[in-house]
Order: sequence, then structure tokens, then C-alpha cells
Amino acid sequence: KDIGYIEDIPCKCGVTLKKIYLRGRKIDQIIILDEEYSPYYIEEYLMRNQEVGNNYRIIVYDDYIHIETKCNEKFKNVKGLENKIANKIEYGCGIPTKVTFIDDISYSGGKVTRVINKQTKKGQ
Repeated sequence: KDIGYIEDIPCKCGVTLKKIYLRGRKIDQIIILDEEYSPYYIEEYLMRNQEVGNNYRIIVYDDYIHIETKCNEKFKNVKGLENKIANKIEYGCGIPTKVTFIDDISYSGGKVTRVINKQTKKGQ
């Protein structure tokens, strides 16, 4: 749920300052029911499933996320996989999740937009 961590181990070069490791930009963080989540954690759980292809997007609603992804070409029978993967992500990340396999995710070059915010609550 954090957006990074701090390491208090001196660098090999001799610098004794703490190192901060960030997990993405603050603007990309997902906020569901006043909890903040890094999309990288969701990606990690998603990519643990061999049935999932490499391209996906996370659509953020007020109280759940909807992941649209391509199915890995090695898998032909995807019946029931969407719920199985949604349940794994929800259990692992703590975010109510819906997963849908789609045929194509458009890409126009440049930076891929993985998180799409469709929240209606003010301040989100």
C-alpha cells in the first residue's frame, strides 16, 4: 500500500545518506475507499498468472478496479479464468477487482496509459 521505501544502508561509494526507492508517480497511485495502492503491486499479482498477456489496463472506479487484459495466446479455454484471477488479485491486494479478457488494447506509441481513473467522488 506504500509508494516506496527507504533503505538505511550506506552506499558502496561511501555516501551515508538514506536511499529512497519510489514505486511510481504519486499521480498514478490508485485510491479505493480512502486506501492508497501502487499499480505496481497490482501488476505484480496480475503477471503472476501465466494466463495473462503482457498488455493490460486498470480502470479505477469508486469502490473497485476493473482490469482489462489480453489472454496469453497459449491458453484457449478462458472460461472461469477472469473470476479466478480477479479473486487472486482481490485477496492479494485487498482491492475489489473485476477482470475481463479483451481482444485488443489500443496503443498509440509513447508512454502506455495503464491506469484510467473513472471515479465520481470529489477529491479522487
